Amino acid sequence: MAIAQSQEAVAQSTQMVATPMRGLTAVWSGDAAVQMFMEMAALIAAIPDVAAVGASLASFPLLPAAVPDLAGLPKNSIITSTPFTVRGLPFGNRPLADYMSLWGTTVSPASNDEKIYIIDFHGLRNVRDVSVTGGGALKIRPWEGLRFAKEPIALEAGQTLNLLTQKIEVRLSNALSQAEFEAKTKIDCQSYPSNVRFIIAQSVPEKDQDGNFIVPKTREGGKLLLLSPIPFAQATGKEPILWTYNGDLAGEITLPDFSRELNEFLESCPAQAGLCFPHLVAYSDTPGFLKIVETGGSPSVSVSYVNTIEFTGEDPLSTSVAFQRHGDTQTVTLTLFRRGQQGKFVTPAGVDDTAPHVRVQKVQFELSGTMDDDRLDPDARWTQQTTPARARVSGIFSLAQPVTPQADHRVAGVDLRLSAAANADLILELQEDASGAPDGQALATTSIDVSSVTQEPGWVSARFDEPVDVEGKQTLWIVLKARAGEADWLADADVGTLEALRYSRDGAFWTTHEPPMTGLHKLKVVLPPAERPAALSADLLSHQSIALSPGEDPQTMMVLFDKPGAELKGSEIDLTLRPEAAGKITLASVVVEYIPVVPAVEAEVIALAEPMETSGSVFEM
Repeated sequence: MAIAQSQEAVAQSTQMVATPMRGLTAVWSGDAAVQMFMEMAALIAAIPDVAAVGASLASFPLLPAAVPDLAGLPKNSIITSTPFTVRGLPFGNRPLADYMSLWGTTVSPASNDEKIYIIDFHGLRNVRDVSVTGGGALKIRPWEGLRFAKEPIALEAGQTLNLLTQKIEVRLSNALSQAEFEAKTKIDCQSYPSNVRFIIAQSVPEKDQDGNFIVPKTREGGKLLLLSPIPFAQATGKEPILWTYNGDLAGEITLPDFSRELNEFLESCPAQAGLCFPHLVAYSDTPGFLKIVETGGSPSVSVSYVNTIEFTGEDPLSTSVAFQRHGDTQTVTLTLFRRGQQGKFVTPAGVDDTAPHVRVQKVQFELSGTMDDDRLDPDARWTQQTTPARARVSGIFSLAQPVTPQADHRVAGVDLRLSAAANADLILELQEDASGAPDGQALATTSIDVSSVTQEPGWVSARFDEPVDVEGKQTLWIVLKARAGEADWLADADVGTLEALRYSRDGAFWTTHEPPMTGLHKLKVVLPPAERPAALSADLLSHQSIALSPGEDPQTMMVLFDKPGAELKGSEIDLTLRPEAAGKITLASVVVEYIPVVPAVEAEVIALAEPMETSGSVFEM
């Protein structure tokens, strides 16, 4: 098996006449993607000039036929897989009329009572029987390479044949009319499709009275309709033949995945209202049937849409996010569909433009930035307010809270929960313990920016210029002073076993605060890289706590969702980012891959009980 191509193939493909399938089973699953399941069989019709590529073909529409408002595939949509299996079936025991319409010629008889026909199978084929209903002398002459046999084989009632031949001559002497003879004579030939070639072609869609595209009809009034594909080569300028099977296709073969070729077609095809109408077209040099089914027996071919998220007019492809401290949660809104005219959303075909409903399969983006190295000490923090309380720091009173790290650490700073006056000028010191009180000597000191907590209480971050090395299980003191103004240190009056907050006028004599309380605090330490949690935790749709570790160089992040995808009702996706430390990141090139969700509809099964004739060809499911 190999991919075949020639200039003759391109030329001949422009002249082809498509034969639609006799039946189509299409299934739409409302809680999945745009999906289809195809099970179809069609006669591969031949023309006399079998040397020309494209001498015979059958056409299988590649579109979700049972999906309302989506008769075609959106241009630039992505097909994720094409898991098809093709099976060759023999032409079999059929009326002589079927053979004659495709591969037969009529010979002028020697007398009016004789009728002579020649059937050319275009290859060695096993002819197992020729029979006629209505009596008469039936004679068969097989082809012997250069001519027909001199002596014919006279067939009597009940007699069978077993000939391996390329052609046969059928001769009957009786009073049957030509039409009766062709209808009542049957030939049983084990002829399989051979040298099967597949291409992708574009059909011309139909519109209803309102101008909307509809599913191409395969029958009308009980009769089959022909489709007229535009060849793939003509539509895209690319090679039309995507796969070739050499020899007789007498078994079952899994088609190679041709999603790449189909995606190239959807990228290049001449779209109509944003839709393309591709068909998988098969050619054969000899008579036979093809049956194409989805491998595995379940619908899995899906149409995916890809949207690039735009942020602002100045920088549509990226956005920056700053974090002031641990817990400074930020939300980035990813707008999948923007509103257009008349207040409707701009959506691709198949997605409701008034109330979008999709399932997100993948979100991909580039992440870069720098985050501080410090993380919270799990043993030296108190953040809950079981019994809310507060203690005031001012130019008169300083406050001190004891903390006891359980391991050796490098302390980078402290986060406090404060409510401050607009003129408050606060400093924070880290002091060692001296007999149950601060020793008065600052190991490290830093000022506190309170601008974010002058209107309402909140967490503020105090970071030292250099981390301070401390020993584990040694008490330290977080000392808060005011050089101007005043502020409240929010606290918890349910102290429990923790040491209570202290206050002092002069920094030398410290008294336990009444009532006892613990100032809310978070000690920040620099952990070794191997022990350091990820700098960011993200929530995105159904995924929670996605670990992100941005660096200076952009890195591609990909978030995948289990099939059928994470449900989204609406036009926006919230990306929630929770930092472990202060920092700034950039999100760029955000791409969302999704599939539409539409109400489920019952599949229509098209099946014809009797073979129909269309343009002289016989088709059967």
